[in-house]
This record gives sequence, C-alpha cells and structure tokens, in this order.
Amino acid sequence: MKKILSTTITSLLILVFSTSVFAVGSGSGGVPSDDNTPAPKQEPAPTPKQEPAPKQTAPTKSAPISTPKPEKVCNDIENIKERIGCRLEKSEEELKKEPYMPEECRAIADDSGKQNCIDRYLSLKPCWSATQGKDRIACVKAKLGLPQKLQTAKKLCENKEANCIEDYRQKIYHLITFRFYDAEERVEKWYEEGKLNLEVTTDFVAFIATSKIIFNSARSKNERLEVIKEVISRWNQTVEFVKSAKSK
Repeated sequence: MKKILSTTITSLLILVFSTSVFAVGSGSGGVPSDDNTPAPKQEPAPTPKQEPAPKQTAPTKSAPISTPKPEKVCNDIENIKERIGCRLEKSEEELKKEPYMPEECRAIADDSGKQNCIDRYLSLKPCWSATQGKDRIACVKAKLGLPQKLQTAKKLCENKEANCIEDYRQKIYHLITFRFYDAEERVEKWYEEGKLNLEVTTDFVAFIATSKIIFNSARSKNERLEVIKEVISRWNQTVEFVKSAKSK
C-alpha cells in the first residue's frame, strides 16, 4: 500500500477549512362572292384603339439582405480571460446553448479524464442550492463519497483495497478545488449585484481557474499548500475591496 503522510491531507484541510473561502392580335378578312352581285361595300375596318403605353417606372431597388452575425461561442475563444469575460456577459439561457466545459476540465488532455471531470462538476450542481457554508460542504462530501468527518487516509483505508489511499486523496483534492470554485461563484454573484466590475471579476475568476489547474498538476504537498495560500490571500484582498467600496 502506497504510503502517505497524514500531515499532507491534514495540513491542506486546516488551511482550507479555517477560512471562509470557500447559453427562420387577331385580325379578320372580307367574305368572298360567288356571283356578279357586287360585293357589299367594305366598311373600313375600325382602327383598333391604341392603349396608352404603360408608364416606365424606375426599377425598384431591393433592400440588401442582411446576414445575421453568427453568435459568439465563448468556448471557441483561446485566451482564458477573454473566454471568461465572454461568459460573464452572457445570460444563463445563452450559456445553456454552449457545450458545458469548466476551465478545470478544459485543461485535461485525456478525453476520459476530461469527461470524468465534467461529470463530477455536473454531479455537484445540486449542492449550490444548499445553504452556503457547512450545508453546502456536507452536500459536496456526500456527492464525492467522502465521510462527513474527515480522517487521515491511513486510518480510513486500514484493511481496505490497495487503491483506497490514492482514491481518498483525490477526493480530498476535489473537495479543495470545490472550495476554490465556491469563492469564484461568490465573486460572480457580487458582479451580478454590481459590487464588482467586469474587469476585476474576470481577473479573479481567471486566477481561480488557473489555480485549480496548477493545484491539480502539483507534484508535492508544498506546491499544493502554496496554491492554497495564494487563493486565500487573493480571496481576502477581494473581500476587503468589496467592503471598502461598500463603505464609500
């Protein structure tokens, strides 16, 4: 069984859970005679009345057919900030017309891993209707298959399958990146309420999206802890910014 230090998960969780972070013409001829009877005097055929020539009118110009501009698909934009800014400016109904692709999942090259990531995000959607805080996190733990009271992997996986430790660790990591996601959603809500402008919101959301990707690719406990610290710091700065703007 792969060995894992209990401090790896414990340290990560202390940092994370001790903060509030978290698309529609005919003519006629005379009659011939068969005797000498003079033929009746031919009356001159009436001259047909000339109809006045139709008035010549200038040809009507047809209005040019305007081709509707194709709707911009945010997922097609390469730059992450421009892509996020595009999504922020669209309504929920507009976004439903686009393929669902969270930034964390977009960064996964493997098709199977990408789909697993999308499925995880979709499975956690019901948790957004839970009350912010403990209830929401309890919902996420249940959806991820985590115990409500977290333990060290070594203790939880005692006498269990060989892959238990790695599986448990990955679920813990998913829980942490959800906390990042929770912070992102709160900032987007402040944007919708007019507490933050588009530029500040886009920068924060792009920062969180990038942080999740860096966290997932980290190869050591220290690297992951560094990402968590940076997210907490950026979150606190944003909270202070909103508070100061409100007090003015």
